[in-house]
Amino acid sequence: MRRLLFLLLALCSAPAFAGQHAVYADPGGKKLIIDVADNGFARFVAEGEANYCLWRDGHLYLVNREEGPLTVMRITDLVAAVDQVAAERGANPGKQADPAKAGMRLAAKGQRKVAGFDGQVFAMFGMKMAPEIGIEFVTTRAPALQPLGRAMEQFLLADMALAHDAEMAAGTRAVFATGAPLDLGGQLVLVSVETIEVPASAMALPADPETMAEIIATLKAGEPLQPLDAVEEPAAAPGEI
Repeated sequence: MRRLLFLLLALCSAPAFAGQHAVYADPGGKKLIIDVADNGFARFVAEGEANYCLWRDGHLYLVNREEGPLTVMRITDLVAAVDQVAAERGANPGKQADPAKAGMRLAAKGQRKVAGFDGQVFAMFGMKMAPEIGIEFVTTRAPALQPLGRAMEQFLLADMALAHDAEMAAGTRAVFATGAPLDLGGQLVLVSVETIEVPASAMALPADPETMAEIIATLKAGEPLQPLDAVEEPAAAPGEI
């Protein structure tokens, strides 16, 4: 009986998950802070910003807390809404980027330690923005950082979905296939990682996501949307690589 009572109390309490608190910095020193729970859910917020993103249940969500009532948007719905509104206005819904070139290739260039982690240095060649220049990045296969890497990949891919940039998305996937990011071409560099207790409430959606109709109404009303402005051009590093 005592064991059953203990189990029921444990199930009814709000659990705190052991997780990670990671900090990346861009060239200007602005920090991107990522908390990752042990179930893979992640929270992304830029230093000093009110808005944040949540990766959970296979989706990335934008939580807008800057102006007016708090709103939650699923990024895939936001992309579809932006495309629909653009099409109705006779505009191109986004940059129709060329798919990744067949000649895109990675070249190993040794090792480097970043934030205390041993990393493998790679250079990527063949991207249209710098086809002959190998942009260097550093990744790690350290098991402890792989959940962070998976969450970070989804965060950056969401930004590219908004831009309809297939080549940049392919470059990002190629980068993350080599491991969790330590240095993305100098654009995002890991500063620190520590183990923390992540409360379940930190990964909970603070409101129901808006419907497509509600998002479209917001867009048509001309309200500015900056869904992934956590860092300046956060997705540039993988695409530049």
